[in-house]
Amino acid sequence: MTRQEVGRRLFTAATLGIALVGCDARSSRAQSPAAATTAAAASAGPLIETTPTGLVYQGNAMNLGAPMSEWIQALGQDYRSTQPSPGLTVLVWDKLGIRVYPDNGKSPNATIVTIVLNLSTPRISMPS
Repeated sequence: MTRQEVGRRLFTAATLGIALVGCDARSSRAQSPAAATTAAAASAGPLIETTPTGLVYQGNAMNLGAPMSEWIQALGQDYRSTQPSPGLTVLVWDKLGIRVYPDNGKSPNATIVTIVLNLSTPRISMPS
């Protein structure tokens, strides 16, 4: 990592810290139902954690390059498959907001994973 990149990260962290001064979740202001739900979910810990090589869901580690069957076993049977192009089947877990893309139709190992954030799954942890 270059000095310029380190400087940018420090500047971003400092800016975020300054922006959050005075924002206290324990303040006496009334909380909206959505904020209360988010706060409760955050105190329960992350539902999904990202790692440099994949995800951890409910204690199950899934790595990029692993067979799609391992992702199904870890994320559950509540998924649908889509075929955006011939020979490419994408697995979608709508309730989790996760899409898993294989490298190609001949070797169905997970190479790309996308996470869609929504209000029903606010407990996602990203590595720093």
